[in-house]
Amino acid sequence: MEKNIFLEAKAVGVDSKAGTVTGFATVKEVDRHGDLMLPTAFNDTLENFKKNPVLCWCHDLQALPIGKVISIDVREEGVKFTAKFASSKFAQEILQLFKEKILRAFSVQFIPKKTRDPSDEEKTLHGDELGNVIEKADLLEISPVTVPAVVNALTTKGFGSEVKRLHGWYATEQGKAEAEAEEVKEDDPEPDSKTVHDHVRAAQEFIAQSGQSLNGAKEQIDLAVEILNADEEPAEEPGDEGSGHEEEEKPDQEQASAKDQASFDTLLKNIESDLTSLEKQPAHQGGN
Repeated sequence: MEKNIFLEAKAVGVDSKAGTVTGFATVKEVDRHGDLMLPTAFNDTLENFKKNPVLCWCHDLQALPIGKVISIDVREEGVKFTAKFASSKFAQEILQLFKEKILRAFSVQFIPKKTRDPSDEEKTLHGDELGNVIEKADLLEISPVTVPAVVNALTTKGFGSEVKRLHGWYATEQGKAEAEAEEVKEDDPEPDSKTVHDHVRAAQEFIAQSGQSLNGAKEQIDLAVEILNADEEPAEEPGDEGSGHEEEEKPDQEQASAKDQASFDTLLKNIESDLTSLEKQPAHQGGN
């Protein structure tokens, strides 16, 4: 089954006046998939490419081209070509990125037509990573790309839509980072919603363990007292004294409030007793 392969090339020159960029794709190097292209691989198909030498952006064959290849030459050391960019706004933006050396790479798309196993001499020269030798290939199109896949001389060969997958990965990672930042904001601790009795009971349980310091119990009691003070009814707002229109008392609410207060007082007495007992014990005790 035929697979499209991409030979990455570096930009070696920019002519601002002519609006052209010259690129060079080094061959005779093993790509990360173990393929080695011979310099003569395009000899039989180069004329077909010259009939429609479109320049695409990142191999997007569905979009309008951004220019054309006006010259291409296959040499012993690789493929040299010159691309002229269109006058469209997007094409000129790409050209400007080459001028500023933000973009520095091209990608040559081709289909291997004839491959063979490497010779002993080729294995010795390139090592065990060499898998196939490409003798003939059909050149399809050339595109500027953002990131070449091999560090050495900014050249490589790679499969399919790797450049597009790289863009997709970057966008996905950006989205994850933004989502995590939002989660951190939403995970702020909520205000303490425990009742005063919850804190008092926590203090009693804390004391019952006997292996802890008294400071923890005291902190629980202090917190309980603070909540109790906060729950007290606010002072009456100033009004006309002696008006005789006092609010009707609510016996049920007062009875419930008195009951809660009595319960609270009892719990505090129990804690006080536990604290006194604990203080009489040695400073350090075992867990169980």
